[in-house]
Amino acid sequence: MTITALDGSVYRVADAHAHVYKEKIASKASTAIGAFYRTDMYESVPTASNLLTKAGALGVEKFLIFSVATTVKQVSSINHFIADEVASAPDSFLGLGTAHPDMPDFGVLFDELDELGLKGIKLHPDMQYFNIDDPRMMPLYREAAKRGLVMLLHVGDERYDYSAPERLMRVLEEVPELKVHAAHFGCCRIWKRRPLVIEAAVRAGANIAFDTSSMLGWASVEEARYLVDHLGVDHIMWGTDYPMWSPENEFARLLALGYSHEENQKMLYDNFARFYGVD
Repeated sequence: MTITALDGSVYRVADAHAHVYKEKIASKASTAIGAFYRTDMYESVPTASNLLTKAGALGVEKFLIFSVATTVKQVSSINHFIADEVASAPDSFLGLGTAHPDMPDFGVLFDELDELGLKGIKLHPDMQYFNIDDPRMMPLYREAAKRGLVMLLHVGDERYDYSAPERLMRVLEEVPELKVHAAHFGCCRIWKRRPLVIEAAVRAGANIAFDTSSMLGWASVEEARYLVDHLGVDHIMWGTDYPMWSPENEFARLLALGYSHEENQKMLYDNFARFYGVD
């Protein structure tokens, strides 16, 4: 499965950032996300089947899917839901579980993730109201690192300090072996502050990758190129932030940055495949 660009170039493509929800709450979730980010949504019913149908028709080959728990009691239900969706399309979906900072026992969580075969954990500090470097979270990070699980973190927002890049840097310093997937180029809508803190972690050898989700629409071409160039093409993974943006538009936006075919292919698929151990 591939996508052919307007210039005839052919690419394998993986979406490294896709939120999916149970059908009964999908519409409500889409509305809530749109309100949180103050933007219109591409998809009003963000189910895994709709993602696969629409983006799959475009030629997207693989998807990293997940959801976020806003209460402790949602965690296990979400983890089982994501595992079920992965089982329904194992050639297309890779899944991340979730966690919550108020969980009394992370050990139970890790046993569940292992049983379900999920690749890691997605956290959204701004929606879950905790600092990335909260001492409560360090046992979670250490155990994830020990088990080789990926920690996908929303990073950066101009309205909150919970997910500041500087806080992620402190986590990387304290748990250097942690495998981190930093969403939104590791800075989100504070890109004008420049992600130099995270760049330092990359140069120091941190096991970290960044996705492009939402940023290709929010940042200018010049700003996006600045981020790619300073964080490194080998560390960038394309992502749509489904249900927020159209896969077609996000694909075109990446190509509009003006990188070579080889560099585009790295960002569209190869870096994802290497980081998540597929193919």
